[in-house]
Amino acid sequence: MKLVVRWIGFVIALLGLAFLVRSSQIHLDQMRQIRFIDRSPVFLPRGEVLKWLSMGYRGLMADWLWIRTVLYYGRRVIDEDNPYYLYEVFQGDTEQMARIRDHHAAGHGHGESYHAHHHDADHAEFDRAYLDRARAFQDTLRAALDDPPPQPPESVFLLDENLRRSLYRFKSRGLVEGVYPLIERVTTVDPRFLRPYIFGGVYVMLETGRIQESIALLEKGRRNNPDRWEMPFYLGWISWMYLGDLEKTHAYLREAVGKKGCPSYVYSLLGGLSRNLDQTQITALYLEGLYNSSTDPESRRKIGELLDVLRTDEHLRRQDAEP
Repeated sequence: MKLVVRWIGFVIALLGLAFLVRSSQIHLDQMRQIRFIDRSPVFLPRGEVLKWLSMGYRGLMADWLWIRTVLYYGRRVIDEDNPYYLYEVFQGDTEQMARIRDHHAAGHGHGESYHAHHHDADHAEFDRAYLDRARAFQDTLRAALDDPPPQPPESVFLLDENLRRSLYRFKSRGLVEGVYPLIERVTTVDPRFLRPYIFGGVYVMLETGRIQESIALLEKGRRNNPDRWEMPFYLGWISWMYLGDLEKTHAYLREAVGKKGCPSYVYSLLGGLSRNLDQTQITALYLEGLYNSSTDPESRRKIGELLDVLRTDEHLRRQDAEP
């Protein structure tokens, strides 16, 4: 009797997977059509259900979902290399689409041909016409979106104006609403798959302005991969650049340098921020604990170098404070 029940369960799971693959193929066929503005939701089972349907092949299921995520994002992001975007800008004129691709390919050269290309009158006129079309299309998109983009906090005093504008452009805001639900499913099926966390937590956020979704995703990666330095590092970066919370940034960087493989520039950032927040002594005490508990020679070397810098800074600060 138990064997029959198991076979029935296996057949049901197999039928469910076959239905999922078939419906996905139909959906992918529809996605091949030239269509840029598409805010339709993602119709997929939840991550836990997909994990069960994978029947032990979680890596394979996660790879399939990851491919879907990249395709979904790539077809809806505002980018001059995206044919779907160019199709909308030129209103279906494939000849103009081919011309703009050739145009930009020529503009990426070097030497005399590059300068001649960029000073050509026809080139300049074509550039102006394209930029006018692109701005008109993007204005239409922005007018169709209800929610205003987030604004930089006033407390981010370390940013110059050009960098601030660059970080808060969010060209593709509102156009890839389904990308975070897709990444959520990928990372539920395979929680140790690092690339989706960083892709969604950093690169997608830079295009969409979905700061809270980005933080939630990176926090999930931090829980599922407690041995990795990348998650606290990027959470610290977002806390600094997008939340203006340097105290939280400092805490995340302290956590990051305690992980094996953390690169030297993170140690440098922690040292600079500690001086900025007048927390060199506290940071040095924390790093001493890390140094004593670490068994990785490379981590001990980097921690030791930063400790020397912080101790020197603290010593000089005390000398300056003496009457």
